[in-house]
Amino acid sequence: AFDAPKTGEPQSKTFASDVVGHYFPDMPCLRCGAPWWLGESWNSTCANCGADDRCYDANQQPLRLHRRKYGEFMRALERLALDVE
Repeated sequence: AFDAPKTGEPQSKTFASDVVGHYFPDMPCLRCGAPWWLGESWNSTCANCGADDRCYDANQQPLRLHRRKYGEFMRALERLALDVE
């Protein structure tokens, strides 16, 4: 539930139980960091840990209460990306 789609691949894929997941790299789960969400609405759940998406607003931005944690996740993801290259 962490792998990004390859260039040119769709931004969605089917997970177990035929549930469609959607890739949102700028909207990681704030519990585990996975960028894949299951569901078609704003009642989605994380494809990795099952957390809900209620920490984001309708514009895919973190709610004020979650902005600090979101910033920490994004900085950690940037550091990981630098370590891989």
